[in-house]
Amino acid sequence: MLSKSNLRQILKTERLRLSNDQLASISRIICDKAYQSIDWQNVTTVHHYMAISRSNEVDCESLLDKIRRNHPHILTMTWLDNKNFSIRASGLDNSSELRDSMLFDVIIVPMLGFNNDRHRLGYGGGFYDQFLATQPQAKKIGLCFSAGNTEKLPVEEHDIALDMIITEDQIL
Repeated sequence: MLSKSNLRQILKTERLRLSNDQLASISRIICDKAYQSIDWQNVTTVHHYMAISRSNEVDCESLLDKIRRNHPHILTMTWLDNKNFSIRASGLDNSSELRDSMLFDVIIVPMLGFNNDRHRLGYGGGFYDQFLATQPQAKKIGLCFSAGNTEKLPVEEHDIALDMIITEDQIL
């Protein structure tokens, strides 16, 4: 079995082969599936990532646009760095009150790869595993390209399985 480090390198290289047009098209398909897979009426808070374009991550902006347009009651947040985050919702700003109560209904995470048991492979920093461990109430959703599906993913004790993984080809 490949190490996580070796698997990361293989999946990064494969993902970087996507053209900008392919990336945009597949990202829209994944985001449409994600939007249709959740009952947004019962959601009040969403944490999401900002796609790193140089890494060819699934761009979740079309999903966020639909959420914000059709469900203005939902507060959407992302961390800009370890201390600051961006908040988008009607009538709200980056208030310190929100920092003390950051429990989310839905968390949308980026991924390099995954297995059929819904474990994700990230970039190796451990941020999302640590963060997800503090959010047991949240529905944890990973967005990934289908090429990231691998049964060769080593799983460690601290790895947290997601509730749902959405690709252009399937929903786990």
